[in-house]
Amino acid sequence: MRSLNIIEPGGQGGVYQSVLGGIQQGAYREYDRVVVHTAKDCEAAPEIDGVSYCFCMRYQRGGPHVFRAVVSLMWVMLRLIPHVIRVASTSQGWEVQGLFGKYVFVLLIAIPRLLRNKVTWVPHNSFSRAGGRLEVWAQRLSSRLCNELVVFVDSEAPKFPFAKAVIKRRLFMFTVDVSSQVRERWRLELESDLRPVILFVGQLRSDKNPRMLLEAVNGLDFACTLVFAGQDKGALDSIHAFRLASIHTLVVESRYLDISDFQGLMRISDLIVCPYAVASQSAVLALASQFGVSSIASDVGGLSEQADRVFELDSVDPVGRLRALISSSLEPKLTLLANGDEK
Repeated sequence: MRSLNIIEPGGQGGVYQSVLGGIQQGAYREYDRVVVHTAKDCEAAPEIDGVSYCFCMRYQRGGPHVFRAVVSLMWVMLRLIPHVIRVASTSQGWEVQGLFGKYVFVLLIAIPRLLRNKVTWVPHNSFSRAGGRLEVWAQRLSSRLCNELVVFVDSEAPKFPFAKAVIKRRLFMFTVDVSSQVRERWRLELESDLRPVILFVGQLRSDKNPRMLLEAVNGLDFACTLVFAGQDKGALDSIHAFRLASIHTLVVESRYLDISDFQGLMRISDLIVCPYAVASQSAVLALASQFGVSSIASDVGGLSEQADRVFELDSVDPVGRLRALISSSLEPKLTLLANGDEK
């Protein structure tokens, strides 16, 4: 019996949902048994043949940041790491997902390797968002330690020159059946039968260029609903401060959306835009492709390999180019609305 331990301690967000998506789409069909090691309060643990869950991570999700960080780290060192040592001493197949805990992921790779396990690492990002040298060093060390490294776009492979082997997979995201009630609630809130819906979804960060999208939409000569949805990571104030032209409707959902809400929102949108300044690849674009929703992205990282349409971020007029792509992408919806048809 071939078994694989997949460890993704976060239990929420894109990395965890990609683990479930890969399982859902048969990426691990070569294994007879897959054990997913994750957080007790993970956002989903679907019943899938041959898959079991080990809820070995606990988070302190509430309270001040320092308190949450200290309590969670104590669990990692006192419970999670000893657990990994015990399991790795009897199991041969490991896959470590993401950049958990900034530097903890190095231990999650090193421990199974020292115990003579084959370790696959799926980093998801090839850069340090904070720009820290220590984090870059940790990524480099991890790429040396693992037996093989997984990327999702061709442009990422050269960024791991120290890896023994680099393999490419398609990035699948976990999908759920969204109830008609959830879809109808979003449809009514966003008035998607009256105007096109443009969506910026995921963490609200300045490096994701939300202001560029606001400027591009502001110059459109037709009315639309522009939606920003996701946890605020420093960009919320600038979004609220922007004075969008009165013909448009701005909707801001500054919260973590559960899977049903997240995917229901994506499914009723007409266009998803990712004008990021820094990226490796995008779970949002992967989901857009799976749902058949049109997408636009900047040409950074591997986004050009995922999006339907791409604009050059360092062009003379990136806002104007983005605006033109938005306009042309929404022509089919505008035609339907002009003819009196619903989406």
